[in-house]
Amino acid sequence: MSGLGHYAVIKAFSFGDASKISPFNYSSLVWAILAGLVAFGEFPDSITLGSVDKVS
Repeated sequence: MSGLGHYAVIKAFSFGDASKISPFNYSSLVWAILAGLVAFGEFPDSITLGSVDKVS
């Protein structure tokens, strides 16, 4: 399943402008935080959230 997702991202970058597609790529950070919250009951600390802010 993840291979199909990576393939879709690569195809999207080949068809569209990178400046319009990149924000969707950063949404994976939000999904990872939500998955950690649901699966493990963990919420990222302030250092992690500050780093996410700098990356995106």
